Amino acid sequence: MNNRKMRFWLICLLIISFNKIYGQTDFDKIIENIQKEEHTKIKDVLKLDDSVAVIIGNQENNGSWDNIDYSITHRTLWEPLQHLRYLNQLSLGYTYPKSKFYLNEAVFHALRNGLKYWNERDPKSNNWWFNKIAAPQQLGAILILLEHGNNELNPELEKRLIKQMHRGDPEKWTGANKLDIALHYIYRGCLLRDHNVLKKGVDESFYPIKFTTEEGLQHDYSYQQHGPQLYIGGYGTVFVQNEVLVATYLKGTSYALTGEKLKLLSKFILNTYVETLHGGYMDYSVNGRGISRENRLHDKDIVKTLEKLKFIDPSRGKTYDRAIAKINKVDYKSKLPKNQNYHFWRSDFTIHKNNNYSFSVRTSSNRTSKTENGNKENLKGYFLSDGATNIRVSGDEYYNIFPVWDWNKIPGVTAPMVNEIPVRKAWQIPGNSSFTGGVSNNVYGIHMYWLKDYGVHAKKAWFFFDDEIVCLGSNIRSYTTNPIITTIDQTSLGNNFMVFENEKNEQTEWIINNEITYIFPRKNELQYTAGVQKGSWYEINNTQSSHQVSKQVMTAWFDHGIKPGNASYEYIVVPGISNEAQLKDYNQKDIEVLYNEASIQAVKSNQLSLLQMIFYEAGTFQHEGIKIRVDAPCALMLNYKDLGNPEVYISDPSQTRNKIQLDIKIKKANYQLIRTCNMPGGPYAGSSLKVDVEGNIPVKK
Repeated sequence: MNNRKMRFWLICLLIISFNKIYGQTDFDKIIENIQKEEHTKIKDVLKLDDSVAVIIGNQENNGSWDNIDYSITHRTLWEPLQHLRYLNQLSLGYTYPKSKFYLNEAVFHALRNGLKYWNERDPKSNNWWFNKIAAPQQLGAILILLEHGNNELNPELEKRLIKQMHRGDPEKWTGANKLDIALHYIYRGCLLRDHNVLKKGVDESFYPIKFTTEEGLQHDYSYQQHGPQLYIGGYGTVFVQNEVLVATYLKGTSYALTGEKLKLLSKFILNTYVETLHGGYMDYSVNGRGISRENRLHDKDIVKTLEKLKFIDPSRGKTYDRAIAKINKVDYKSKLPKNQNYHFWRSDFTIHKNNNYSFSVRTSSNRTSKTENGNKENLKGYFLSDGATNIRVSGDEYYNIFPVWDWNKIPGVTAPMVNEIPVRKAWQIPGNSSFTGGVSNNVYGIHMYWLKDYGVHAKKAWFFFDDEIVCLGSNIRSYTTNPIITTIDQTSLGNNFMVFENEKNEQTEWIINNEITYIFPRKNELQYTAGVQKGSWYEINNTQSSHQVSKQVMTAWFDHGIKPGNASYEYIVVPGISNEAQLKDYNQKDIEVLYNEASIQAVKSNQLSLLQMIFYEAGTFQHEGIKIRVDAPCALMLNYKDLGNPEVYISDPSQTRNKIQLDIKIKKANYQLIRTCNMPGGPYAGSSLKVDVEGNIPVKK
């Protein structure tokens, strides 16, 4: 019995000893990885050295800087954080072997004094984000860098600073905020050599890599934050960058990111995040209130992020290389499908990607939130969630255009013209529409939006094909005294701007601007401007500069007049056509608008043998021997290239129906399909369903 006890305790001792040694190895490896990652921030060592010299020269004897007001508690532009940024620069110079200040005693003295002052002052902001995320992260990075060097901080000072970092609990937060807090738990766990703190940081960091119906990664691979609000950029960017950063820190340890979570993160980044970029510029609709920040659309870090993913996940190296080539516009077209159509039914958003262009639509519903304002940001984005379109060929068409925008005229949106853009209550505001969504087979698709807001009703739809996007609006009605307009585009003015007016029927037939052509098949009340527009970032974001900027802008819109009773519009966007000669080669007759009415909108591509339609009520579609009847509102696509075996895709934009009855007859093939479509439910409600004789097949993303 005694021998058994002895063996038991020896085994326990061995396990404890092994775990201790193994844990220490993990701590050391993670600290080493963090230090390497911090040093990658240094782009120019000479600039770093100049910065370190200036920071030391301006530091007061007590460790502070007189250009910082430490008493400020502002929610934005919180000055005291600059103190930690200075210390971060000093710690980089002190620990980077190529810096002339490497292991310099004067720099260490400045660091010690600066950290001592911060500890004694312990500044606070009225914005929780600075207190629980920004400051603890900065402190953690500084202290981890100082693990390298000949000098050590006073143990009591370091202990107090580490205690200051213990602010915020990742378990109480979601999405990007959870991840941000968990990141400094990893720092703190390593500094304390505490397994429990480190494990909590790691677990909470990787916890958001899963599907959720709350804030975070949705089942359609979109990303939401601040309620059911589209945020693939902004908070989604934080999610991408920090998940990859943490995975880089943990590479080569027992905490490394592997398996299904790594696959899920990779798929989100490649199939969603990267697809919002075109030529390195992000879609303005996915950035939330960040649209009002200068330079926000240019994602300078995405290539670095993909390079890190190659390091973390070498088995998919070629896939990441193709994504990098795509962003850099290196020749990659032969390795990609011609079209990629992504409909995000959880977030009321569609991206249609072609090898040559990107087109997106952003809407809202009573299930999702409109684009927020808050912290004095996005002060004019009132209409941003009502059918905003991004039409891009070069990628930078909307880059830094927003200070000079006429915010009455957001591309794609039907809205009243107002003298002053209203500012709604900050943060989460739900949409009003109960019938918003789309249908997709991942190659072609439709996005639709039944607008019911601002005293305006309109049925709006976008039909995505190979070379063009057909944009329709019907049953436009208004109860306000303001003129109602639909904006076609408000974008950077190109040197090739041209307008063709048909004098016979007094109709504008087309506009060419940059590498995009807008075709107007029927008479319309089209208006346009082309010239300099002025404004300031401060007008849309009170944390930005009030300096006046100007930009050459092209704007085109339809004027539906005051209190229209049943107005409509129709236009076709053809990216990639930049002159008349190219336009003559374009086969406009391939596309037919069959219906643009209150009850149904339908478009046909003759070349693709593809019918796309939206039923706003139960009804029947008929065209050239094809008859389609449904017993409920829905969106539907029919590919009839093989008349005897057509492909049918259907969705329920209301996301409320369990079943839709479908009856299709094709006279030429003597074909009939009668089907009760069992519509997807739960988090997949609103997604597309492929219908065939074998059964109902959900369309996988």
